Amino acid sequence: MRACLEAKADASSRELRSAQGEMRKLLAAADQEPTYIKRSISEFNSSAKRFNRFRAQQCEFIASLAFGGNGQNDLRLSCLYEMNGQRIAQIKQARELLK
Repeated sequence: MRACLEAKADASSRELRSAQGEMRKLLAAADQEPTYIKRSISEFNSSAKRFNRFRAQQCEFIASLAFGGNGQNDLRLSCLYEMNGQRIAQIKQARELLK
């Protein structure tokens, strides 16, 4: 089970990085004033950093619910996979606003 969770967490992390890169490219190519593009990219980058910190803290909390048991890492990986998926969906939804 651990290997499956590790593979899913790794794949979701790669997919998240890809979605973030695509969003940055879309923002940079937007047909808008450079000032607005720069602001949107800056806000997105800030959001991404804050999400990473929140995800780390949230997943550590979830892992702590194993109370030191051997399922701690599985809970952490599952949380990482789930939260990455939610963030990917948010980014996809935001991309729709650019159309």
